[in-house]
This record gives sequence, C-alpha cells and structure tokens, in this order.
Amino acid sequence: MDEKKLDSISALRIGAGAEKGTESFSTAFAEKKNFYAIAEEMMKMQYECHNLAGYVSYKKILSAFDAFMDKD
Repeated sequence: MDEKKLDSISALRIGAGAEKGTESFSTAFAEKKNFYAIAEEMMKMQYECHNLAGYVSYKKILSAFDAFMDKD
C-alpha cells in the first residue's frame, strides 16, 4: 500500500496537522460514543441519498440492537 495513503488516512483519523504516530490507545478509547445515535444518523443519511441498500443495512443493525435492549 502507498505510504502517502496511509499517512493521509492517519491524519484523517487523528486530526489534521497531527504528527504521525501520536495517537495512543488510551486517548482513542477515552471518549464515550453513542453508537446507536451514530448508526441512526448514518441510516438517515443513506435514505436521503437514495441508497436503500445502505439504509436497510443500518436499519437491520438498529433493529437488532433494539431487540437486544428490549426496546419497542
């Protein structure tokens, strides 16, 4: 794989202007994330883009989560 691609992917992942290799696992996982809200937002975005296959994929994920958490 091209090293420039890896560097640009790393920069996107850890923030523009950040030095290569400065991210640590402790900082990467310290922030709590609401994955349900993220998946719901992605599902809505797929629907708005008329990507019904993507919408259905996220809908399945959210339905499985709802069933697991006993949400109605």
